Amino acid sequence: MTPNRWQRVKDLFNEAILQPVAERETFLQAKTGGDTELLQEVLSLLEHALPGTNTFDDLQLAVSDSMVTEELAPVAIGESVGAYKIVKELGRGGMAVVYEAERDSQDFDQRVAIKVMKKGLDTEAVVQRFRQERRLLAGLQHPSIARMYDGGTTKEGLPFFVMEKCEGKPLNEFANSLSLTQQIDLMASVSDAVAYAHQRLIIHRDLKPGNILIEENSTPKLLDFGIARIVDEEDSLMTAQGRKWLTPAYASPEQLSGEVLTTATDVYQLGLILLELVSGKRVFDRKRSAGEDIPIPAALPQDVRAILMKATAENAEDRYPSAAQFAEDLRKYLSGDPVEARVPTLGYRLGKLIARNKIVFGSAIVVFLSVLTAAGISFRQADIARQERDKAETTLQWLERMFQSSDPMDPRIGDADITVKEFLDQSLPVLQAELSDQPEVQARIWETATNMYAGLAEYDSANVFIQRALSLYEDGDEGKLGILMSRAQFHLDPLMTDSLYQVCLDYKDRYPEEEATRADIWWRWGQEMVTRGSTEQGDSLLDLALNEMETAGSEVSDTYLYTMHAKAMSRRDQGFFDEADALFGKVADLGNEVYPDGHPYVGGIYNSWGVNARYMEQYDTARLYLNQALEIYGRMLPDNHDDIITTLHNVALVMSETDSLPEAEVLYRQILELKGPKYGYDSYQYANTMQNLGLNLSQQKKNREALDTLTRVHGIYSVLLGARNPRVAFPLLTMTKIYQEEDQHRTAIRTIERADDFLRPILPETHPIMQDVALFRCQSLVQIGRKREAIPILEGLIEYYQQDNIPNGFNLIEAERALELARQ
Repeated sequence: MTPNRWQRVKDLFNEAILQPVAERETFLQAKTGGDTELLQEVLSLLEHALPGTNTFDDLQLAVSDSMVTEELAPVAIGESVGAYKIVKELGRGGMAVVYEAERDSQDFDQRVAIKVMKKGLDTEAVVQRFRQERRLLAGLQHPSIARMYDGGTTKEGLPFFVMEKCEGKPLNEFANSLSLTQQIDLMASVSDAVAYAHQRLIIHRDLKPGNILIEENSTPKLLDFGIARIVDEEDSLMTAQGRKWLTPAYASPEQLSGEVLTTATDVYQLGLILLELVSGKRVFDRKRSAGEDIPIPAALPQDVRAILMKATAENAEDRYPSAAQFAEDLRKYLSGDPVEARVPTLGYRLGKLIARNKIVFGSAIVVFLSVLTAAGISFRQADIARQERDKAETTLQWLERMFQSSDPMDPRIGDADITVKEFLDQSLPVLQAELSDQPEVQARIWETATNMYAGLAEYDSANVFIQRALSLYEDGDEGKLGILMSRAQFHLDPLMTDSLYQVCLDYKDRYPEEEATRADIWWRWGQEMVTRGSTEQGDSLLDLALNEMETAGSEVSDTYLYTMHAKAMSRRDQGFFDEADALFGKVADLGNEVYPDGHPYVGGIYNSWGVNARYMEQYDTARLYLNQALEIYGRMLPDNHDDIITTLHNVALVMSETDSLPEAEVLYRQILELKGPKYGYDSYQYANTMQNLGLNLSQQKKNREALDTLTRVHGIYSVLLGARNPRVAFPLLTMTKIYQEEDQHRTAIRTIERADDFLRPILPETHPIMQDVALFRCQSLVQIGRKREAIPILEGLIEYYQQDNIPNGFNLIEAERALELARQ
């Protein structure tokens, strides 16, 4: 078919689709003037039009696979697209064809997938949609989402983008042989990837088994963001002329009816997919209509049925608000916890708690819960009898004894297989509901919960219960100062710290009978200042605390220990390593005296002492102290506790600085396995370890992997740290050195100039980092023959590095060597 005739077909289709169905053929007979072939072509296309189709663009997106012939394919096998050569076709979708390609360069051996827009679809609306997908993918960095590497246009002007080539089976094929629990666990992982997109305000809108590949290691890969969009972003492409871009078999009711879409749309599709997996068959066919009942098998466990019903509720408001809540409920089912989809009756939740923890609770917890239930019923009565109040107080005392039987920093209750965090998370919501009219009881429990969560580094949860506790206190009530200090200590906004501690001092002045002392306030405040880098202010506050405690004869106490530890860290962070070393020795002795049974706090002392020894380049001593810390932590803390992760990171740094590079690499990867699930795969904490791993890989000459790692770090830093943080450019500096080692000096120059462009508005010209940037650039300039440009800069750099206060002998040698080469 010639291009002119094809355009005629499209024009006739656009006119006929607007006519009543019964009148379309008559209308076309008049328009085609006896051209039977043309008439039948347009009528055939009209038969394929789905309800709601108003333009030829709509039809193309729905049935384009059958309409794209080889001569209309966007590129040919063997053709080059950007820096890649097309190897074979992988598949076709509504807007594009996906190809496997390889980098058309000897410098790289890389296989990728390239998505190219189909010929004939490059209307303004569709091109905008394609570019939208490219823009959204560029901002997504998650192990379960196919990554985008590059983009551009073909020789014929068709948009394309390059992405990670994922190997695996479609979700439904992979899950066929899995058990129910394995299928649910897999869908929780899929939902994590969708939740990541939701956190970035992206709705996928086209979730289906074919868009989810499962790799051999069971890692899901989420594909095809072709109709995704930003939450609350106006989507004129979707609404123009009634267009509906969707897969009918998996579309949500609001998609079918053209209503506003939210993250609950993706939840609906996740629910349909899970139902398809557990039932072994597709839920709907293409003719599905809004309001159609969801057939959930009665044989499924009741909790699973409840989860599916909530996820696929007809009204979006009745579903899980996001994929994160959906994944959380799936994991609650797998762990035996009460699921949010069920009506949260006390009997149901307590039954779940007992069933999950029979060994740890035994008959004692049954008695406790029975008392709680009885007391809870009576609490809601208007005339609460004294004996029922006694029951409530007995319940409170039992709970407090149980909490206090293990140290707040010890996350395990005895030897039982349940953590304190799990017990808190499960028990406190029940207590809040059942003790709603007992503020005195609640206040004491919230105080205990605050300290427990803070001891486990769960500061968000700690702050929730701090606020609850404060709401139950009046000024002058015994113990309120302790809650105010906890609020200042555990608050997450550093700009609020000074004012919150000043509130504590003012309160102590007004109520001097409070048990907490000014020293208690000063040491906490001073430690916070040291942590924030305000070491001089921190030192002054810590000295105030130490003087008051020494005057009162409190040198052997936990408060004195904490203050001495903060003082040692302050001196270390100011560079007084010898003084800090002596202080750490005293603190360790005091710690073992105050906590003779190997408390985790003592582990923290040895970790801090080990860091100081590393700064002094006493590496054997550093390893000794750090291993001592890990041994103490290992007795009481879970493997992913913040303190263990921090200490492992310090061990890896020692390894890297003592040429134990392969061992350090292994440890960095172990740390990433702990940090990913804990902080998130695009968090600053995760990227910080990746930055060190990238440097380690480059030192081992694993340059390809190092470049991939550092590129990802730069992307995360750019998003999280913004345009005023020099750390964003640090990965670029390491990447420059890698390119130089591989004699790719033009690429090295481009990379270091990117760093220079970023840093120049932030740092002064005399800053050491800016001098290093200039050195790296000159080294590559010399190698490509631009020696005259480099010589005066190198001469200035040598003068800079020769200054007495610039401890950078290595860079001085590098600059002198580069200048020597430039003058040859």
